[in-house]
Amino acid sequence: MFEKLATVIGGIVLIILAIAGVSIVMAYPVKWLVNYLFTPGVLMAVFGVTKFSIWRALWLSVLCGLLFKSTVSSSK
Repeated sequence: MFEKLATVIGGIVLIILAIAGVSIVMAYPVKWLVNYLFTPGVLMAVFGVTKFSIWRALWLSVLCGLLFKSTVSSSK
């Protein structure tokens, strides 16, 4: 019984770690775009920072996903 519970908990932890890893990998293009597309003066004026960290890029991508997600569905 404890082996089955440990397997289930291990699977859940593995899934959470995989989602976190994919999220961090997907935040790197956002970080690159913000850091190298905008000049440091714009970053300082808008966000108050000179360089975006990976965590800021992750939260920015999550925020944009929540704000701009399409909920339109078509059924035929």
